[in-house]
Amino acid sequence: MTSIIKVDTLQKANGGTPTAADLGINTTGTVLQVVHNHSTVYVTNNSSSYSTELATVITPKSSTSTLLVQVSAYGSISLASSWSLMDVTIYDSNSADDITMGNYETGVAGVTSARFSINRTAYVSSVSTAPRTFSIRYRKHGGVYGSNAELGRRVMTITEIEG
Repeated sequence: MTSIIKVDTLQKANGGTPTAADLGINTTGTVLQVVHNHSTVYVTNNSSSYSTELATVITPKSSTSTLLVQVSAYGSISLASSWSLMDVTIYDSNSADDITMGNYETGVAGVTSARFSINRTAYVSSVSTAPRTFSIRYRKHGGVYGSNAELGRRVMTITEIEG
C-alpha cells in the first residue's frame, strides 16, 4: 500500500521554517553557496608592508560548514638588484594568522622583471554565521631593496560546504 501526504507548508513548532537537518535529511557535503570575485586591474606595492587586494565577503549559512577558499593570480617582481622576493598570503578577517600562499623569488642577474602565477586552495572551518572577509595580501619581502611587487588578474572563489 502506498500513501501520499500533500501539504502546502511545513513549519516547526515555533513557526520557523524547517531545515533539511530538521527533517532528518543528511546534508553533509552539500554545497551551500559559492561567492566569486575577480579583478583585472594591475596593482603595485613598493613597500615591505602588506597591501590588501580583492576583498571577498561570505556570510556562512551554517556554523558547522567548511569554507573552500581558492585563489588564482599572476604577478611580477621588478628587479633593482640581482635578487628580489615577494610574499603573497590569503588574509582571513576572523583569524590572526594569514594562510600562506608562498614566497616568489627571482635571482637572475641582468633581468629587469620576473613573472609568476599562483594557485592556492585552503580549507577553513566556518565556526559562526557572521560575515567573513578573505583577501589577498602581498608585499615585496622586507630587506630586499628596490623590488616592486605587482599583481595582475586575481580571482577568488569561496565555496561553503556543509558538515
